[in-house]
Amino acid sequence: MTNQELIDRYPWLRVSNRWTGKFVEDADWTELDDMPHGWRVAFGEEMCEELNQEIITWPPSAQENFRITQIKEKYGHLCFYTNGESKRFREIVGKYTIKSKTTCIGCGAPARWISRGWISPWCDDCARENFEHVNGSYSAQTPWEEEYIDINEYYKPYEEED
Repeated sequence: MTNQELIDRYPWLRVSNRWTGKFVEDADWTELDDMPHGWRVAFGEEMCEELNQEIITWPPSAQENFRITQIKEKYGHLCFYTNGESKRFREIVGKYTIKSKTTCIGCGAPARWISRGWISPWCDDCARENFEHVNGSYSAQTPWEEEYIDINEYYKPYEEED
């Protein structure tokens, strides 16, 4: 879906001025453009549709005043900030936040690795490409796998706490 089609379908995706709350006129981007590419491919539009089904149940004034303040990746998962939301809205975002933890940030495939330093989930191919992009060409002296943590090992301590 193009950005204009997204805005037509989900007017709340329009970019707004963070200080005034007014929508940016003639913008050719949406708030969804700040979502990492892999997540947008894997579940971006699906998430927007679910959120929209919730937003249309709100009173008209709440719909008109609703603004996304930021969509981003932080600590390897989706962060979605707004100027107000319902419990159901937060539950939908929570579902996709959990999904983002195991979805490749680069392409949307199932993630197998978590990068060290800047924590992000990656599939095999994207992890290798990211390593080479950051560190130059592949070096047998520093295998790319050493710069990543197996996703199952990364989340294992958290699963044991539950």
